[in-house]
Amino acid sequence: MTITIDHKNGKVLLIPEPDGAKTIQVFTSGASKPDKKWTTSYHPDLIRAVLDAKGPAFLCDEIRRDEDPLHTPGLLKKSILAYFDKQYLNGKRILDFGCGSGASAMALKRMFPQAHIVGVERSPKLLKIAELRTKHYGFKNIEFLMSPSDDQLPSGLGEFDMVLLNAVFEHLLPNERQDLTTKLWDAVTPGGCMLVTETPYRWFPIETHTTGLPLINYLPKAAAALMARRFSSRVKNEEPWQALLRRGIRGATVKEVYKILKNHDPHARIMQPRPGIRSPHQVWLEAASERNMKTPMMLAVKSVRFLTAKTGLGVSPYICFAVQKESASI
Repeated sequence: MTITIDHKNGKVLLIPEPDGAKTIQVFTSGASKPDKKWTTSYHPDLIRAVLDAKGPAFLCDEIRRDEDPLHTPGLLKKSILAYFDKQYLNGKRILDFGCGSGASAMALKRMFPQAHIVGVERSPKLLKIAELRTKHYGFKNIEFLMSPSDDQLPSGLGEFDMVLLNAVFEHLLPNERQDLTTKLWDAVTPGGCMLVTETPYRWFPIETHTTGLPLINYLPKAAAALMARRFSSRVKNEEPWQALLRRGIRGATVKEVYKILKNHDPHARIMQPRPGIRSPHQVWLEAASERNMKTPMMLAVKSVRFLTAKTGLGVSPYICFAVQKESASI
């Protein structure tokens, strides 16, 4: 029996399939044909939770982040395996900071079923989805904690063999980046690492994350804000610069993050990816090459991937790199 879920911005149909799955059809307000479709294993209660948090326009995208092997699961797998052996993190403690609605935590648990995963997030709605996803899959040894504030960590976290910031660092405001990065580094066990993935590269010619506009990465903030409000369909006309920063408009660089860590811990070192990968930028390009992307973005990725592989140039739409803490003295 088809289930209809009404929403203020449209409606969603859940159409049962013979194998027990459900095909989601999303109709935004006034649409006569579905804008997006996705076939999922999710229970209707979990689908409703995602809809409540993300709205109709991003319902299928959020579920794909978890279920599509070419989305978050594929990117994380290739990013992690660029630096570590497949068995390295199994049985270890992993902190997924800024875990959102848990897609990255689910991917980590599939990769490392014996690992202890801790997700930290500041949005109750997103944490609800993460917990429902964990229940849906029946995963054990995985927990989610609420951040007490934007610049603080939950107390009593303990130490972790890996601290993951997946699509997170770009959302930290300038005053938060120093404090939170050093606090997270203090939670890394000796010999462990911090992995930063899916953060937009600050100096890429196209600002792909928040606006989709070319060249605004090179403009001062007043001009960048004006261009974003006037020419990007993703940005509201009155959206303040602080809100755009929170959304990730400025991205980051490997140098910025590493400088914070190096000033805090002189022994921190950037890890070299496996042989055959010449730079941290190439890690993301290799991981993203199998994703389903719109044609212009895919052409850009393939072109930059070829140049980076041949020349070792440090450029890509997003960055992915790991920093290791010195092992304890024997």
